[in-house]
Amino acid sequence: MSDSYGGQLPGYNAYQSTWEATIANLVAKADSLGFTDIEWDLWNEPDYVQLWRTSPQQFYDAWEIGYRKLRSLKPGAVIVGPSATTNIPYIKDFLLFAKAHNVLPDVLSFHMVWGNERNIPYYASDLRAFMASNGINIPKISLNEYVAFDGSDSFTTSVPDPGRHARLLANLEQAAPDSAAKASWTSGSLGNVAPNNSKTPLWWAYKAYADITGRLVRVVSSQSIDGVAGQDSSTGTARVLLGSYGGVTGDAAVSITGLSHVGYLASGGRIHVLAERITSSTKGSTLPQRVIDADYTVSGSQITVLLPSFASTEAFVLTLSAPDTTPLLDPVAVYAFEEGSGSTASDSSGNGNTGTLLNGPIWTTGKIGKAVSFDGANDSVMVANNSALMPSSSLTLAAWFNANPQQGQFGTIIGKTSSGGYWLGIDRDGTDGGVANAVCGELAVAGVWKIIHSQAIVYSAWNHVALTYDGSAARLYLNGVQVDSAPLTGTVGDTTQPLCIGMDPNGGTCSDSPFKGIIDEVKIYNRALSGAEVFTLASPGAPDTTLPSVSLTVPASGAAVSGTAVTVSANATDNVAVAGVQFKLDGANLGSEDTTSPYSITWNSTSTANGSHTLSAVARDSSANKTTAASVTVNVSNGLVVPDTAPPQVSFTSPLDGARVQKDHKLNINAAATDNIKVSKVEFYVDGVLKGTDTVPDSNNVYKYVWRVPPPIGVTYRIQVIAYDSSNNSSSGVISVTSK
Repeated sequence: MSDSYGGQLPGYNAYQSTWEATIANLVAKADSLGFTDIEWDLWNEPDYVQLWRTSPQQFYDAWEIGYRKLRSLKPGAVIVGPSATTNIPYIKDFLLFAKAHNVLPDVLSFHMVWGNERNIPYYASDLRAFMASNGINIPKISLNEYVAFDGSDSFTTSVPDPGRHARLLANLEQAAPDSAAKASWTSGSLGNVAPNNSKTPLWWAYKAYADITGRLVRVVSSQSIDGVAGQDSSTGTARVLLGSYGGVTGDAAVSITGLSHVGYLASGGRIHVLAERITSSTKGSTLPQRVIDADYTVSGSQITVLLPSFASTEAFVLTLSAPDTTPLLDPVAVYAFEEGSGSTASDSSGNGNTGTLLNGPIWTTGKIGKAVSFDGANDSVMVANNSALMPSSSLTLAAWFNANPQQGQFGTIIGKTSSGGYWLGIDRDGTDGGVANAVCGELAVAGVWKIIHSQAIVYSAWNHVALTYDGSAARLYLNGVQVDSAPLTGTVGDTTQPLCIGMDPNGGTCSDSPFKGIIDEVKIYNRALSGAEVFTLASPGAPDTTLPSVSLTVPASGAAVSGTAVTVSANATDNVAVAGVQFKLDGANLGSEDTTSPYSITWNSTSTANGSHTLSAVARDSSANKTTAASVTVNVSNGLVVPDTAPPQVSFTSPLDGARVQKDHKLNINAAATDNIKVSKVEFYVDGVLKGTDTVPDSNNVYKYVWRVPPPIGVTYRIQVIAYDSSNNSSSGVISVTSK
């Protein structure tokens, strides 16, 4: 009604007849359309000056006139009011007036358009107590308009983050109104829940809430986390939706208790937990990200789930169920590398696609049991060509890998390429995928190579990668989480090249793009695994939650240090494996993480001001658990330092200046660089454009970059390398090559 009147005041003086006529017209319109299930809300936010411009008493009088007119026309009408904001004193005065004049609404309604969502239960409780003490009997309460408003947005903009709405829903459940409605000021739409029919993070948060069926159970909120939960024996599941107040630094511990009373969730003392993160975004569909998909052991009728890095703008959804013991079926090849010796790798799928170890890869400890270590030069496992290894309509490639930080330009995990086929591996500088140190999945579909990629991986740590294709899209997963996808239709191009693990095939053998590191549990399917199945492959057992231990050993606390080569060392251990140790100087990273034991770094103390400083170290295990060592205090004492002004020396080792190079092929660009102290990096440019950077030379001080020569013939390219030392002195070299 307030929108129809545009700020005029019905029910007083000349507007009374207009007010009653408008109500009559609306009743007639509803009847003509056959509407029967209607709640009649007489006015919107009368306590807000923009919608009611005079005294509260004038609104109360208008309410009485409108109420009696509507009752005369529709005796059984459900009348709702006053639909004020959370102006509780105003609502109480209205209730006293309505009781005294016998015009109480059938549903008590109010709005929540700003303020702390934690006040909602208080408001509802306060109003119920007030009505009880004043003999007011209104059976239902409705929060018939609410938004997540942070005080900085404009009035008509609700906060789009799913974390805030998860907290709102938790407080709504505690307040227990009979109904509630999220506001949308965009006509004919669900606002920022689903603009243009796209599923935003808010849509996923509300879907998670809708999926909480069965009996609601209590969530005991902390100062930082709140939520809503339910258990449903008909589906054999329990679900929890959580939001965080202010965010949680590090892991957020969520304890789920009383599990002995819901036997259908556990099997053999174990319970399965799927945890999904709903991140904040206003740019359309953002799928929930799986962060945990594992079985937990029930102890004392409860489990504790550690949710990593819980931001206040995010929501988490937990789904509990009995563990699934059904194995993944239908692999066409599986290489578990459990032999531990010899020159063959059996295909444990039973399909007889035996692999042969070429050029001496080393048997070693793997992610699960044993594995094979590749030297990054010419090691590989080769499997003879077989049509079963070349699925055309759908497929999955999956493997565990632990990459060495000295990996070359391209490192093949699984390769079967020529004009068709597939490739899964590491792209060190982003030549193929556009992101340095990423895992890339490549498929030749309908004659076109399609590349999808992850973000940067962690070296010297176990990662699980999977590439799937289902005939309509390719998807790449890293550690069980989908990180990229692309629409794709058609069949995967055939190739007669062998299947290679640790290298890419060429000329009927494994000879290109060697991998440096360890590969384990290679699996190939002739179907596209689901996201849940991929997560199962990437989740062997319950998650490792044991923290590593770490302590600084050198220098001692109180030591005086000086010079350009101060050794800083630490001892670190873990129940599974230490992935790396990051040393810290005054809380900031000191150099790069050391991923190889014994853990140490050389510190140039001349770059630090003289005086007292603190050193520490952070140990990280392969499950991303971290521990910070107790810090030590040292005293830096350096005399006059002679600056380094000598530039490094750099020269090409390949290709030769003026060389003719094959178009549309990979060209190895190698440059030797030395310095009186240390070369920090070598940059590679083509026609003035930076293409890549190498910071790790081989044993001959050669820095490398692989460049794919563009297709045109007869084009001359200017290739430049620039070497830098730690003082940022530089020198360069230039050659030219021509495509053929």
